[in-house]
Amino acid sequence: MTNKIKILKIIYSFLPEDEKNKCDVFNFSKYVNKTLQIQKCKEKCNAILSSFQNTFNSFIVVDWTDFDSGNCCELKILLHENENLIDDDKALLKKLGGKRRDLRIFLSLISEYCFYFVEETEYNEKTSGWTFTSISENEAMDSNTIKKLNELIKELGYTRINQELAKMIVPDIKMDFIDAGNVTVFNCLFTDLIELFDSKVVYE
Repeated sequence: MTNKIKILKIIYSFLPEDEKNKCDVFNFSKYVNKTLQIQKCKEKCNAILSSFQNTFNSFIVVDWTDFDSGNCCELKILLHENENLIDDDKALLKKLGGKRRDLRIFLSLISEYCFYFVEETEYNEKTSGWTFTSISENEAMDSNTIKKLNELIKELGYTRINQELAKMIVPDIKMDFIDAGNVTVFNCLFTDLIELFDSKVVYE
């Protein structure tokens, strides 16, 4: 069974059988939220966070999980070795030479799949615009760091999905913040608060 078919079966398994013939479009958020036991999810995410902090002990690893709207553990790793976070994002960018790189990791709580990408951040003082760009992991991390990352993911029992699969539209599904026809595999397995992007600019 291919990952694509397997993942779609997991997603549709959350829809009650007795309602499948009554509706054309299903609110995935409504059904999946009923199955998550928050305390157990928190314990699992805390254990995952500790594993990443121990493995990447020369980097800052932050818990970015939102249990109110996500179906995943979300972590952010500042990919600047031996650097500390500071409250002022602009001051941190200046300290880092004008570019900040973060590894953003999503580990599903309703499946054995995970997804990650590297986000590069820049700030333009003239336009007050923040530019966020998804860049290649090979550009942002050395081979040893990538190897440690993939080994840890496997050790935790997860399989990474690629960009193409993550962006695939899931038919007949809507979510609290996304209309039917726009919901992706990423939204279902991880969160509907984030849209995957190649590059975007956010103005203050």
